[in-house]
Amino acid sequence: MNKVINLKKTGLTFGIATLLAGQVPSGVGASPLVTIGDNADIFFNGGVTARYDDNIFLQNNAKSDYVFIFSPGVELNVGNQVTGNVNLYYREDIYRYDDFSRLDTNQSNIFLEGFMVQPRLSLRVNASYEELIQNTPEIITAQTGENLVERDLYKAGVRGEYEISQKTSVATGINYSGIRYDTIGYTDSDSISIPVNFYYEVTPKVDLSVGYRFRNTDTKDVRGAPTYTPRADYRDHNFNVGVRGEILPKLQGEGRVGYQDRSFRGVGSGSRSTMSA
Repeated sequence: MNKVINLKKTGLTFGIATLLAGQVPSGVGASPLVTIGDNADIFFNGGVTARYDDNIFLQNNAKSDYVFIFSPGVELNVGNQVTGNVNLYYREDIYRYDDFSRLDTNQSNIFLEGFMVQPRLSLRVNASYEELIQNTPEIITAQTGENLVERDLYKAGVRGEYEISQKTSVATGINYSGIRYDTIGYTDSDSISIPVNFYYEVTPKVDLSVGYRFRNTDTKDVRGAPTYTPRADYRDHNFNVGVRGEILPKLQGEGRVGYQDRSFRGVGSGSRSTMSA
């Protein structure tokens, strides 16, 4: 049994999550429901959560409720963990409220991850689709009231790294993220970024890097606005240096610091430069 406590901006959420049989991800020893050939397995991956939220709308006039979330899911795993693997996961989150039954909803989620490793080349891909019907501090407004903001999140990306020599490599890719609101008064957006990084091995466990990232973000008209609303698109140019590997004993990861220049189009046209991390 897992006990989860989440602190929000204006409320406290307390929940107890119960793992269902077979929910443990395939990578940690769960038995597959179905095995197809030598390299494909299907797993059940789901759970049940009971939660008390003392401010479900994140408004000054707080309203509380008990929320029960049933999350049946299925996972397809193809390949192996050495040369290549593809993992496809679907989960349906079924929300049931004790008092605010008008908020009852089903939310679909799809996640895809994969990788391929060759002698000098490695590739990784990912994609996801998430339905979200909830309020968070950064999106609530005075007009939100006793409603939950509905939106769909889309993400996709591919990254490749090529080994130039024993000590140097180059990595690049492309990433997309998009958001589509079903609730009026919010702005849809699309963002595409292209990073390029060069790595140099300074020790067998640590690489230094220098990189550049271009990102373009386009916003749409405000959903449901009676008149045209000026847009605030922007582009980023980010220059950075970093380190990856065993940064400290028993601590592995990758970190970067850099300089970012952002140019705006539409509302507030101009540019802004900041440090980034």
